[in-house]
Amino acid sequence: MSLVRVLQDEEHWPHFSTIVVTEGFGSDDDLLDWPEGPDDFGFDVGFGTAGRAGTGWLWITAGDGPHHVTLEVHDAAPGIPGAEWPQVWETPYRSVTGSVGLSTMTDGPARETVDLQGRGAYRLQVCSRWDGDSGVWSLRWWPCSPEEPPRWIRRGSDQYATPKALAEDVAALIAWSPRRRVTCTTAELADRLALAPTDMRTAVNLAVRSGWINLDGSLHGDTAVTVHLSRQVS
Repeated sequence: MSLVRVLQDEEHWPHFSTIVVTEGFGSDDDLLDWPEGPDDFGFDVGFGTAGRAGTGWLWITAGDGPHHVTLEVHDAAPGIPGAEWPQVWETPYRSVTGSVGLSTMTDGPARETVDLQGRGAYRLQVCSRWDGDSGVWSLRWWPCSPEEPPRWIRRGSDQYATPKALAEDVAALIAWSPRRRVTCTTAELADRLALAPTDMRTAVNLAVRSGWINLDGSLHGDTAVTVHLSRQVS
């Protein structure tokens, strides 16, 4: 068994071109002893090429809409989605109330929600495809502990994939990695970001110049490098 519950909005019109997922209403106790997610940056880092998630929130860069959005709750990893989804990425998500739903950038908790598998750490898979200006989105949660850093499975042709947004993807990857650092070869890093090596180097170098991360080693060659979050934002 994998799929447990589903919530759909077949004509979602997001505010500020951003699909927002938040927690449902909870008690004050739900907010106690919950540290900020490591990707809850206190500096000017945007959504990346597609979105970001943290403790009790998900923001997706989506355009005006309308959009068809499906929220799915699974009790185990659903696996790699089919080719009908040209863009797929995954991120950690921390739930403080055990329920999620659609909201807006200016509203509070979601009013219509679907129950997760309780409070705690989740993996969130975001699948999307486009029909003109309208998007189809499948958001899939399942319990996952310990948390695993974000990864891209597929990148579609996307108008939001600017150099700065790609650098923000790099920052999110490093922030959610154990001890906020990654040691790997450049080929492994490019694979996790689903980028060509040249695009990966450009994104990492821009993130370094922006002061978000530091790089120990060279991005040229087959030896391992260490990428870690900048000290001033740790």
